[in-house]
Amino acid sequence: MKAENLTRLETRLDRLWREWLVARAKAQASQDITDGVAAGRAWARWLAEFERSAQGDAA
Repeated sequence: MKAENLTRLETRLDRLWREWLVARAKAQASQDITDGVAAGRAWARWLAEFERSAQGDAA
């Protein structure tokens, strides 16, 4: 994996992580199921990118 690709991937992981943290905090504060679902979807996006990046490291 080229260094510029690694930097881009880390940036995307960081952004998705921050989005999940914000969504999780909103869901915890509101205790609303809609916010909880949004936080779950944000987690799923982060996890998918994390798994994709881990597969690239294994190659």
